[in-house]
Amino acid sequence: MAIGAAIAAIEQLVGAGLLPSGLGSLAVAALFLGLPLLPRLRPAAEPALAPAPVGNDAPAPVADASPVADPHGFGPGPWPRALAIGLLVSAAVLPLFAFGYDLVAKHVWHQPARSMSALWAPPLEVQGLPPRRLGQVSIGEARTGLRVENGRTTAIVLLPTCPDPACAPLELRPGASATLTPLVAAGFELRDAGGKPLPPSQVRVGAGDRPPDASATNGAARVEAGFSLLWLFWLLLDQWIVVALPEEAFFRGWMLDRLRRRWPSARKLFGTPFGAPHVLSALLFAAIHLFAVPSPYRLAVFFPGLLFAWVRERGGHVGAAIACHALSNVALAAIQRCYGVA
Repeated sequence: MAIGAAIAAIEQLVGAGLLPSGLGSLAVAALFLGLPLLPRLRPAAEPALAPAPVGNDAPAPVADASPVADPHGFGPGPWPRALAIGLLVSAAVLPLFAFGYDLVAKHVWHQPARSMSALWAPPLEVQGLPPRRLGQVSIGEARTGLRVENGRTTAIVLLPTCPDPACAPLELRPGASATLTPLVAAGFELRDAGGKPLPPSQVRVGAGDRPPDASATNGAARVEAGFSLLWLFWLLLDQWIVVALPEEAFFRGWMLDRLRRRWPSARKLFGTPFGAPHVLSALLFAAIHLFAVPSPYRLAVFFPGLLFAWVRERGGHVGAAIACHALSNVALAAIQRCYGVA
């Protein structure tokens, strides 16, 4: 409950614009990585229980007064084998997920599939539109283009940085919007109608609701959104390090280990130990996501939570779950970009 309340508070701060989304993500990651370390800082901590041997029928917990040296599950182990299993399971499961997503998107949500060119997209920081606010300029992705909305009471001028004749200045009146071509969206500065540089504080970019960079020459808000597949690389890096690693260290490293010590199980699924501790860890995984975004659909992460728990056992190391988790999130983001309203 405590960590759920902390995550909810962080999300509220990010939503209110009091905390940058990047710092919010790092704060949540720090919670997941830091909490398992807290018992080690308490001198009067309760004795830990020795892990149950795999395959034993109804093993009895054994008291062990020594501290847990590796609460996250990052220690020495079959890292190469674990990563290979995470990759193989992802390669087997994700195409099936893509097929199911296609059926639901087309026949339930009525979202036709878009061209694969949708993956040739703006970089991560400008994907999605920021919340609309009076007095600010909102810039973000609109399908495969870049949309600029002028929420100010005065006109603004976009000055493209490319030398091509097609990159002519574009004026937007108050309340007007425009979808930029990739050529113009590759880079432009913002000014007011009198030619004065528009400060970055009056502009917000992407779903992360961030201010843009300031030009080194005149302090004007400047946006660069070259279209490429590079966003996939940064998305994978972000999902692996900031999302999958801390979440799996907490749920399939620290928490699953504690649950197995308390409720050992001899049951197996496809030859891999799987029982109540794994189901309970997936339930808690889903509950934490509900704290972050209080919407019933967030509980659906219970099912990938089951998969990550099984993969962690199959690989014999939390690295297997980290790989599967990161690839699943990246695949979902890539698939979602290929559907939309026609």
